[in-house]
Amino acid sequence: MLILPIKKKWYDMIISGEKREEYREVNNYWRTRIMGELGFYDKINFENWKPVKIENVYIRNGYGNDKPTAKISAVVIRGYGNPEWGAEPGKKYYVFEILDVQELTNLMRSKPLAREIRRIQWETNTTDK
Repeated sequence: MLILPIKKKWYDMIISGEKREEYREVNNYWRTRIMGELGFYDKINFENWKPVKIENVYIRNGYGNDKPTAKISAVVIRGYGNPEWGAEPGKKYYVFEILDVQELTNLMRSKPLAREIRRIQWETNTTDK
């Protein structure tokens, strides 16, 4: 399981489908985490990196098990990110290209999402009567 803590702004944009990538610096920490998730523990040179699909990636709005979390699948490539989505121009990243959002947990802890869920529940309950 690979957990990516992210800021609320980016979390909400990913859940809504507006943001389709997440970035991590190219360094030993993230290379080890990504390779460990794939079962490859040998060091791989950044220049020889090949795109790889990872199924069990969790993006979490902050730190802690009680924070809003989404399970995603993604293809991880090396490259440059979109500055509109938080990447620094000209900086290389591990780019998580998000394929889909599979599961959401702890949503009621995110106030905007909780309000939207309650609104939908209320509309559903009032139209059923």
